[in-house]
Amino acid sequence: MEKVLDVNKLSIDFPTPHGIYKAVRNLSFSLYEGEILAIVGESGSGKSVTAKSLLGLIEAPGILKDGIVMINGQNIFSLTSEERCTIRGKRIGMIFQDPNIAFDPVCTIGKQMVETLLNHNLVKNFNEGKNISLEWLEYVGFLDPLRVFNSYSFELSGGMRQRAYIAMVMVLEPQILIADEPTTALDMVNQARVLNLLKKMKQEKNCSIILITHDLSIVANTADRILVMYAGEALEYGEMIDVLYDPSHPYTKALIRSVNMGEKNLKLNVIKGEPPRMNEKISGCSFAKRCEFAGDECLENKPKLTLGSKGKYVRCLKFPKRLGDKL
Repeated sequence: MEKVLDVNKLSIDFPTPHGIYKAVRNLSFSLYEGEILAIVGESGSGKSVTAKSLLGLIEAPGILKDGIVMINGQNIFSLTSEERCTIRGKRIGMIFQDPNIAFDPVCTIGKQMVETLLNHNLVKNFNEGKNISLEWLEYVGFLDPLRVFNSYSFELSGGMRQRAYIAMVMVLEPQILIADEPTTALDMVNQARVLNLLKKMKQEKNCSIILITHDLSIVANTADRILVMYAGEALEYGEMIDVLYDPSHPYTKALIRSVNMGEKNLKLNVIKGEPPRMNEKISGCSFAKRCEFAGDECLENKPKLTLGSKGKYVRCLKFPKRLGDKL
């Protein structure tokens, strides 16, 4: 498979009066053509900051401390603001957690979709844009796409609004789609619809998707690979089946035990303790103070993300079988 996105040693800091908050720490991963990569972790682990940085969007006072983001051979951080704008939408699109921020309440869904196409010079007139927009509204599952086209966002239910949002992003047919917690505010039925839609776009449109989520239960039937983040770092990274069903890192194991993956009568476990403060200097493993297996070496020595068994990368001094190949 062709690599469409390559993130190498990405580090993002937020200078504040209380110290430097290290939101993302030396993060590396890749995304391949026609796959779904899930980035999972607790709230505050750096998932959303990472997602926005892939579009060159680092909110003030955040700064890029180090690293590159390559999209089809172009480093997005070396481009001008104008050049980044041409990439956003056409080559890489993003669905934010709250669809309401994407819609103008005094403008119909259809008008916004057509304006998006016109602004990117993908259609010559309104009618051409309308036809393409109706096709996408039908594609995302609306039985009456014309009604949705003529509706305002507040006239739609939460699930309908989320699918209309996906249609508005996908109308530009980006090669890469970032979905940041797309199912958080939805009921189980609409969660399934959105996840099935992501899989459909991957299979039929060959879209490469990054799914950002804190909920491990939704990735088992959706993702091809998983990146587990904690305190701004990647702790485990590999094929979905190997990460979920044969986890190597103690944090991944604890995260799985804290979530019901569909098993009956399963006792859920709470991960004791708190993640390190983002302005805290971490000399050893970021998970060491919460890890039941940690020793003195874990508190003192910083583990590297190292290739272990089954092609997984694991950041742990105790668990991975080291093969000497470090990311």
